[in-house]
Amino acid sequence: MLALRKNSKYPDEHRLKPLFIRLIGRTMKLPSLVKPMQPAPLVMVFLLQLAAAWPSAAQDKPQKTVASYQDWKHFGSVFVITTPEGADLPATAVVQDFPLLVRLDKDWFNFSQAKSRGEDIRFSAGTGQPLVYQIEEWDAGRGTASIWVRMPAIKGNERQPIKLHWGHPIAASESNGKAVFNADNGFVSVLHLDAALSDELGALTLKDQGTTTASGLIGQGRHLTLGKGIHGGDHIATYPFSDNAFTSEAWFRPQGTDSTIFYWGRYATRLNGKTGDGNEVSLNIGSPASLNWASDGPGGAHADAAPVLGQWNHVAATYENGTSRIFVNGKLAGSRFHKSAMSIVQDIVVNVGGMRGSNYRYVGDVDEVRVSKVARSADWLRLQFENQKPQQSLAGPIVPDGSEFGVSQAHLAIGEGQSKTITAKAGGAQKVFWILKRDGDESIVATDRFAYTFNAGRIPVSLFATRAKTTDTGAMKHKKKKHTKKNINNKQG
Repeated sequence: MLALRKNSKYPDEHRLKPLFIRLIGRTMKLPSLVKPMQPAPLVMVFLLQLAAAWPSAAQDKPQKTVASYQDWKHFGSVFVITTPEGADLPATAVVQDFPLLVRLDKDWFNFSQAKSRGEDIRFSAGTGQPLVYQIEEWDAGRGTASIWVRMPAIKGNERQPIKLHWGHPIAASESNGKAVFNADNGFVSVLHLDAALSDELGALTLKDQGTTTASGLIGQGRHLTLGKGIHGGDHIATYPFSDNAFTSEAWFRPQGTDSTIFYWGRYATRLNGKTGDGNEVSLNIGSPASLNWASDGPGGAHADAAPVLGQWNHVAATYENGTSRIFVNGKLAGSRFHKSAMSIVQDIVVNVGGMRGSNYRYVGDVDEVRVSKVARSADWLRLQFENQKPQQSLAGPIVPDGSEFGVSQAHLAIGEGQSKTITAKAGGAQKVFWILKRDGDESIVATDRFAYTFNAGRIPVSLFATRAKTTDTGAMKHKKKKHTKKNINNKQG
C-alpha cells in the first residue's frame, strides 16, 4: 500500500511513503528515505507459480493430439484463477468449452518477438493439448492484443495454467473464430462489432446504418447515435425459436435511457398462433435508468440493478422451461416464471440499437453482442463478466521469471496536478492488482501491469492510499508485525 497524504507544510505536494512490502508468508521492510509523517505500508500480495496438473475436460470426451512446439522460440504460462483472490468461482463449479479472453500487453509481452499480426501465436493446455483460439485484436504498435481461447473446462477454486508459444518466423495463422464460438458450445451468433462487422457463426449479414467504429471494451466496438444502428436481417431462420432455451446478451456504454440495446423476433406473429405468447427478445434501458428484457408476452424480467451511464455494463437475458432471468454485470438481477411463455417464429428481424426493423433510439457504445441456444448458467455468466470487465480478475499476465519482488521507489513527492510512474518487480506473479484506497474505500485501478502512473490531481481529502497487490503461494512462514495506534493502517492479514 502506498500511503498518500497531503502535506500541510507544502500544500501543493503529496507524499507517498511505502514502508512495508508484504507477501503471503513474509514481510519486507523497504529503506526509509524520510521520516514518515504517518506510517503507511506498501502491500503487494502475489501468487507464485504452482506446480499443479492441468484439469482436463470431461473424460468421456476424446482428447486432442498433444502438439509439439519445439520450433517456437518463446513460451510462457498464464494462469486462470478461480480462487477467491481471482474470479471466485465455487469449488463445485465446472464451466466447459468457455471462450477465455486473454489480453496481452507490452508491459509483459514482447511484441517484437512475434510476427507482425500474431500469426505465430499458439496456446496449449498443461497436458500439451493445443487450444483453438481467435485473435480479435493485435496491435503491435500500441502493444496490446485481445485473443479468445476455447477452454475445455474451467473449474472453481483452482489456478489452472495454459501456455503461450510465439516466435516462429514461418508459422501461418491458426486464428479461427468459428472454432472458438460454435454450435457445439451453444453459440448461435457472436458479433465482435469491429471494423469487419461480421457474425463469427455466419448467422447474420450485418448492414451498418450510420454507426461508427469506436474504442470497445475488447478491441473495437461500435458507437451509435439517435436514428443510427445495425440491421442484422429481415428473415433470420437460425436463431432460437418456439419455447426453446436461449441467452441474449451485450456489453454497452450508454449515454442516455429509454432505448433498446439489442432486439430479435417478429412482432405480433407467433409460432403456435396463440395471441399473447412472447414472440421477441428485446434488451431495454428504461427511463429513469433501469434494465429489462421484454417479449411482447409473459416472457421477460426486470432487473433490480440499474445501468451506469457512461460506463461499460453487461446485460444477459436467459430463458428456459418458462423461467425468464436477467443478469446484470454477472449477477442475477431478476426473474419471472410463466409456463410456455415464448412462441418465437423461425423468420425473425435482428437489430442492434433499435427494435422491430428500425426505431434506432440507443445512444452510446456497444460491444460483444451474443445469442446462444442454451440458457447460460449463473457460473458461466459470472465467469464471463469477471473475465471481460475492464479490470478483469480471471486470467493473469505471463508469469515473470525469478523471484525478485519490490517497487522502483520507496518515496515519491508528487506536485498537485502532476503524475509519476511506479514500477514493480514480482517474479513468479500469477496475477497483479493495483488498488486505490481512499477514505476507507478500495478500487482496482489497474490489473496485470508492472507499472502504474499515479495522477495526483487536486484531491480534497487529507489522506488516501494506493497499493499494488498481487497474490502468492509462497511457503515461507508468515511473520506477524506489531503495530502502534499511529500505524493502525499497517494491519497485516
